[in-house]
Amino acid sequence: MSPTLIALAAICAANPFRIAACAPASVDTRRKAVVVATASTLLAVGLFALLSDPILDLLNVSGSSSRIAAGVAVLVVGVRDLFVQPPSPEPALTGWRAGIMPMAFPTLFTPALAILTISAGSVRGAGTALGIIGGAILLVVLLVVANVRGTYWRAATVGSAGVVFGTLLTLNGVTAI
Repeated sequence: MSPTLIALAAICAANPFRIAACAPASVDTRRKAVVVATASTLLAVGLFALLSDPILDLLNVSGSSSRIAAGVAVLVVGVRDLFVQPPSPEPALTGWRAGIMPMAFPTLFTPALAILTISAGSVRGAGTALGIIGGAILLVVLLVVANVRGTYWRAATVGSAGVVFGTLLTLNGVTAI
């Protein structure tokens, strides 16, 4: 599993245009919410990457099976992004707490990103996985801070890329068996 494939799949799993659609409209509130969402997501990614081997051992799952699972999860999120409108900012927590719900969980730190983090942590090591996925998350949140509009078509475009990269991750896991 190459670092480029991990980073591109992480961007598709986190889909910046879905996050932008649920971000608060006020610029100041949006920035505060993005900082909270980024910090909490990076913390979760770090924990999942650090605990990737014990999690896979506990579940009795091999590295190649975790790649297949990560690929299928990214593929499913990509298909969802193709057909489902991005979420609206309402109802959500107010102020900077909007960075926790709905921005960080479940929009930025999706189940697909969690599974991808566990798989990448197992294959590449916790530090490398955190660096790759953390860099992808920072790129995603920079787009949100830049106040991009979260439209259906933009989210669907990233979703179609998610289908491609999810398929590639799945094939990577199958060939590793």
